[in-house]
Amino acid sequence: MNGNSTTPVKHRHPFPHTDKMPLSLQIPHQPANAAGTFSFTLVQQGTTRQYTLNKNLVENTVEQLRVLAKKIGLSGTARLTKFELAQALAPHVFFSTWAEAAAAWPILVEPLAYTEHELRDQSMALRASAGYLDPEFTAHFRTREAEVQVDILTLSMEAERAAARKRRNEPPTWWEAGKFTRTCVDSDDEDDEESPLKPPYIRVIVRATERNHDGYCSGIDEEDDSDCEDTHIEEESYLMTGYLPLKDPRGANWNFQLPPFDPGWRCASGGSGVCGIRPSVHFVSMTRVE
Repeated sequence: MNGNSTTPVKHRHPFPHTDKMPLSLQIPHQPANAAGTFSFTLVQQGTTRQYTLNKNLVENTVEQLRVLAKKIGLSGTARLTKFELAQALAPHVFFSTWAEAAAAWPILVEPLAYTEHELRDQSMALRASAGYLDPEFTAHFRTREAEVQVDILTLSMEAERAAARKRRNEPPTWWEAGKFTRTCVDSDDEDDEESPLKPPYIRVIVRATERNHDGYCSGIDEEDDSDCEDTHIEEESYLMTGYLPLKDPRGANWNFQLPPFDPGWRCASGGSGVCGIRPSVHFVSMTRVE
């Protein structure tokens, strides 16, 4: 590498300030420069000019930092304060190679942690390291810390998606509240002698469909669906009746406009479903009883 030149390279930084990906600037060793400074050239309107800045970017003027921003293509900085601009530029200006940084600071090459809690500890450790504020290595620390943050975000999003799936699969609140029982075939639907509530209340009718099999389930102790082997599946549908107050515990109307749901019955405990053969319940009707 030429000791008097700088090398802009493509660098995928997780926190760009614009849609246009900025470059990263690899500054070679410049022994002719005063300690703690670096130089680069920029062509503007056909004229090549050389600029010398402090490696500790916050010690430069806003005008100097904006010239550096032009060099690496970092736009959208017009309203940033000097400190904010220096912070935005720091991950893109490298004064040492990765090998040099890793040799000086082994924390940079520690494997990424597996859990969100451990990753947050790893992020704090990187930020607490003296190398994080050392201009010679700041960009490497910022890049590594950004990688940790990406993993934290990924795990957080996966956890939220898992929670959302769980919420979608959970029976609605009125299912448990209604204490649904199988409707007797010979009974009159309008007969509410079995209701535990005093009028007014809501009588709700649902249809349950059970799916049973005569084989065995593999992996019934696992959380995820397993296969049922050598099974013959049979279905049985029947009506169930439940009784609800007019409003839910928060004073809102019950939401019956839902797709069929899994009531949570499992074949390992008498119902069906551990192996992927799920029962289902869907709303049929509701009647206000005065």
